[in-house]
Amino acid sequence: MAATIDGLQLVFGKTEIEDAIIEANKEKLQQANNTPFRMEPLQSLVGKKMDDDKWEQILRKEINLPTDVEEGTKLWYDCIQDYNEDTEDITWMTEEYCDSWKKRKEDKASLPGIHAAHMKCLDSATAAAEVISHLALIPLLTGYAPKQWRKGLDSMIPKKEGEWRPAKLRLILLLNDRFNHNNKLIGKAIMQYGEKKGILAPEQYGSMKDHSAIEHVINKRLTIDIARQAKISAIYIANNATSCYNRILLMMTYLTMQHYGVSKKAATSSIATLFEMEHKVRTTYGISDKSYGGKDWTPKPNGIGQGNRYAPALWAGISSLMLKVMSDKG
Repeated sequence: MAATIDGLQLVFGKTEIEDAIIEANKEKLQQANNTPFRMEPLQSLVGKKMDDDKWEQILRKEINLPTDVEEGTKLWYDCIQDYNEDTEDITWMTEEYCDSWKKRKEDKASLPGIHAAHMKCLDSATAAAEVISHLALIPLLTGYAPKQWRKGLDSMIPKKEGEWRPAKLRLILLLNDRFNHNNKLIGKAIMQYGEKKGILAPEQYGSMKDHSAIEHVINKRLTIDIARQAKISAIYIANNATSCYNRILLMMTYLTMQHYGVSKKAATSSIATLFEMEHKVRTTYGISDKSYGGKDWTPKPNGIGQGNRYAPALWAGISSLMLKVMSDKG
């Protein structure tokens, strides 16, 4: 059922609502298709799908960009290749793994099934805990993407009161909690490596220890005040990156992880899981029977998902590289 009011189509019924949301969410995960690495000639050069062998060639400087490529793309490409190859495996003992769940709030949303409350009940001294701990570690050490982890649930929330157009809803991706816990540990490894090597930009306050957004607001205010008092010409631009987590190319995610010390196998496991993820949507009617994505989805999606626990750390890493490029250019 559908009706049109004031130029907007109103959709009623479980199937119709789910179809409209699925189409809108597909578009959100394809919105970076008009960026340089998703268009020719660069798309064929760096790969269209999960091509980690080709991505490794990029890091080894074995794939050169055409001379006429756009300047910003070339500068980022050179920056991502300037790194130390001393990546480290993420590993743990059973007791460490069980302890790492303790801070996870039990009311945090995740894909239905095993969640934080179950994991926090584990006794690290038992054989069950050891098995579960090792099963979680295998993907990070082998690059394997477990079938159960390749399922996601889209949960949409309105950004503004009374705004129910699917394209305007905030897309939150609920993940398997054990997969997302591994992602949390990947994020932790990114930040620790970046801090140890001093490669996180000093201008980056997000996700950083002893930093906060409110401190950066004060920096902005003081900078503007000084410019006005000293009569210095200045321009201030407030730029809110649109859908930044859903626009991150998975190739860039992989390369950034390696740049920040995450091992090839751990990066491969995470990215392969997202590339092949089958999405369902949740509405008032419950979880949809229909799905989208999966192995056969063409073109492959962009984005790491809002709800992915390494998203803030990864964004800190990506933006630090962009800030370095701008700093080098004065």
